[in-house]
Amino acid sequence: RHIGMARVHGRFNVFAGAVRIAERMEESALHVVIDAASIDTNVPARDKHLRSPDFLDAARFPTLEFYGDRFAHRG
Repeated sequence: RHIGMARVHGRFNVFAGAVRIAERMEESALHVVIDAASIDTNVPARDKHLRSPDFLDAARFPTLEFYGDRFAHRG
């Protein structure tokens, strides 16, 4: 939310990942790497602020990484 009032939508334009879906769900895994500087809200000034030390600090932390190894079968 922007100033706690309006929703802000954006995306990361540079990312890579892999999902391994195993026959036994407990052996499945997910790994995603995102380029923090690739954030794009379609407002260049906002994107610059989001890359700054106030938020993502993309200069010090150039990537966001997510790992997942807990999956649940639904349906």
